[in-house]
Amino acid sequence: MSFIHPAQQRRRALAPQKRAMPPALPQPQRPPPLPPQWPMSMIRSRSWIGFFFKQACLLFILGTLAGAALFAFYFVRASRVDLVVVEEMAQASIVYDARGKPIGRFSLENRINIPTDKPLPQNLVHAVVAKEDRRFYSHGGVDFYGVARAVVAAIMPGGVQQGASTITQQLARNSIQRFDKNMDRKLLEMFLAWRIERQYTKEEILRFYLNRIFFSHGMYGVETASRAFFGKSVDKLSLGECAMLAGMIASPNSYSPWSDYKKAIAARNRALRQMERSGYITAKQREAIEKEQIALRPRLAMPDGSYELDTIRREMEAIFSSHEIKTSGLRIFTTLDPAVQEVAQNSLNAHLKELEESAGSKKLRAQEAEAAAKAREKAAASKPAADPETPADHADTPPEQAPLQGAVVVVDPLTGAIRAVVGGRDYKSSPLNRAVNTKRQVGSTLKPLIYACAFAEGKLNPASWIENSAFNLAKPIPTMSSNPRAIRVNEALARSDNYAAVRAGALVGPETLVYYAQRAGITSGMPPYNSTYLGACDISVLEMAGVYCTLAAGGVYNKPFLVTEVKDAEGTTLYRHEADPVAVFTPQVARQVTGMMENGVDSGTGATLRSQFKFKSHAAGKTGTTNDYKDAWFIGYTSSLVTAVWTGYDRPKTIVPGGYGAKVSLPVWADVMLYAEKIYPNAAFYTPPDLQQYTIDGGPYGSMARQYVYLSGTDYAPADPNMTALRPGDVPERREAPPRKRNWFQRLFD
Repeated sequence: MSFIHPAQQRRRALAPQKRAMPPALPQPQRPPPLPPQWPMSMIRSRSWIGFFFKQACLLFILGTLAGAALFAFYFVRASRVDLVVVEEMAQASIVYDARGKPIGRFSLENRINIPTDKPLPQNLVHAVVAKEDRRFYSHGGVDFYGVARAVVAAIMPGGVQQGASTITQQLARNSIQRFDKNMDRKLLEMFLAWRIERQYTKEEILRFYLNRIFFSHGMYGVETASRAFFGKSVDKLSLGECAMLAGMIASPNSYSPWSDYKKAIAARNRALRQMERSGYITAKQREAIEKEQIALRPRLAMPDGSYELDTIRREMEAIFSSHEIKTSGLRIFTTLDPAVQEVAQNSLNAHLKELEESAGSKKLRAQEAEAAAKAREKAAASKPAADPETPADHADTPPEQAPLQGAVVVVDPLTGAIRAVVGGRDYKSSPLNRAVNTKRQVGSTLKPLIYACAFAEGKLNPASWIENSAFNLAKPIPTMSSNPRAIRVNEALARSDNYAAVRAGALVGPETLVYYAQRAGITSGMPPYNSTYLGACDISVLEMAGVYCTLAAGGVYNKPFLVTEVKDAEGTTLYRHEADPVAVFTPQVARQVTGMMENGVDSGTGATLRSQFKFKSHAAGKTGTTNDYKDAWFIGYTSSLVTAVWTGYDRPKTIVPGGYGAKVSLPVWADVMLYAEKIYPNAAFYTPPDLQQYTIDGGPYGSMARQYVYLSGTDYAPADPNMTALRPGDVPERREAPPRKRNWFQRLFD
């Protein structure tokens, strides 16, 4: 506080007080200075820049989110793909004949993988990498440089469309079987390629790729193509051959050397130039290889379907599943002889055609066509008029004339190995396998089994007398005949006497016959009627061949088979056939029946085999013919092979007038066996030591004056005075037949 002097205080007190002034009015404040004035164009420009900046930021955020969502979506989709599909691929199962040569395959895809125990050939690797993916060893599944190059090439004026898929992407695409051209497939392929690169090594990826890619003509995998085009495995390919295969990958159908050799050479040369650019070969090497000519293997037709393959497949399906057979790359080794198979097929086709073109057949078919036409006219006349509002009825239109068919089976009786199986004229036009899947009446070919049963049961022997008086075969056998007569059992079979066969069957009985038939491989039903003894039962050709194999093998049945061994793709044995012989008859019974059928070939119903076809080797056989000549059979054997031949229509009808088995089926048998004996030598049939060959008289009612049979010491007691023993090695000589008894009418003219 400041000090004030008292005098100063008095002056201030005495001074007059000034009048208070009213408060001053507030003065208005000056407005702040305005900012500098910008031109309107500049103001608008700055506002648009801000707008676009904000929009760009928003779009960037949305794009980032969308990209992240898209990435997550395809990443999850790719992660759900089981990479087992990359490793596992269907391989064709190859079928080999008895000599180890491939004859067919079972497959979903015709593929043979490169053996896993062999490294990938470097020439092939270099050629494929240079042609398909130069940066294969540096990228992680997707070549972004290649993608950018392809995009630029596509948008540039006059640009050429280029592929940007890496080898890994191609593998991914082929593994998941996605070949549609859209962005969804491409993105999934890229993410899956990324996964594959992290799961497998580069060499494994290349191996999967080379095993999977398509090479035209239904072939998959470089190993399959190498064997088909060049006849060798990939590890033996030359550099030029490797380049040709690599050049095919881009367009396999166009660059196939079988389709267009010049285009294939051009593709090879392009692959060589790519190898030069990549540094795998020099210019000098390229020029030298471009001058080389590629030696191609002729295109071999390996059928996917045939009668023999159908039989093999059915046998395989009893061991493996159908899927395993078609996808596991099995190696199936069989007993099939392709040479015998070809002869059997060609002979059957030729004889069937000859029968169809014969005068009797043409006349019969014309009569059938005329009768069918009359039947249709009669049916049409009795049918009410068709309603014009409704479509025409084609139900009465006759089916196309079915061709005459046949079947042939050739079997080794000592092992059961099937050497040939023909199920018809042509598999493509008619895949029904008549040798295995069709059962037909067998006629007189069943008679050897009947007599074998009678011998085994001790009811008869080849020299026994058996009544052959005629009677109504549809009725029971009469106990007494008004005109009894008898012939030797040997002649009854050689001459195929029906009445004697029914009586022999009655001695055995249906139950016993079925028992022996089942042990000899017949699984078909056999009704207990007299007609069964005449072959009025349905049995397959293969089953009948098994019965005759039993007799040819000394009474032992070996089930016919084709598959000897099955190996997987790595060579491990998965299956091997094991013999399971079944003793059905004794060797003595089998030899006795065989001897009787030898007589049938020499002088019985099969005698044309000797006289017309000049078959000179030891052989036994039996003809068979059903009612109205609807089925014709001939089944016969040598010491090394059994061949069964059947001929007939799928819908049973007369083959030709007088179409006996000796006329219709025996010629095919002769063709097959005349060829087969050059490969499978024949020998005399084995005769057990306790059997001896005898000559016997045919008797007053027999047509064979002298007959040759095999008998044991217990077959006759006392000995038949009409029998003469032959020493081992003696050749029977036909003697003059004794005078036959003449009735009183014949003696009138003496």
